[in-house]
Amino acid sequence: MVPGSSWLVFGATDGVVRLFNVARAALSPYTIPCPLPAESTPPKHCFVMSVLSNPDDPNSVLIGYRSGDIFLWDMKQRKHVRRFTAPASGSRSVNEHHPLLTAVTWNPTGSYFASAYQNGLVLYWAVFFFSL
Repeated sequence: MVPGSSWLVFGATDGVVRLFNVARAALSPYTIPCPLPAESTPPKHCFVMSVLSNPDDPNSVLIGYRSGDIFLWDMKQRKHVRRFTAPASGSRSVNEHHPLLTAVTWNPTGSYFASAYQNGLVLYWAVFFFSL
């Protein structure tokens, strides 16, 4: 749920994030597509693992994909404004791969978030919001 609203935001195995208005029992036409390139990403990597509204700014939504990529989506601008990717594991070769995402959570103020990966890695990411 988006704090202070009747919107439920959820992701699916196709990588698309959708919005559902609980008060009206209606699916919104607003969708957020998977930003990962289809030709280079196995379909299972576009699987949405987590969708979280920022506790301080419901306009900012974190979307975590199985691939390990996390995107910050701006609901008003309707675009991804930042990408977070865990460092590749293994040697520096063509066979490097990024760890698979298992969990994402905001801190209570929404100034940073933590992400956890299948290989046991936990990362903390700073998120800065600027107003003009």
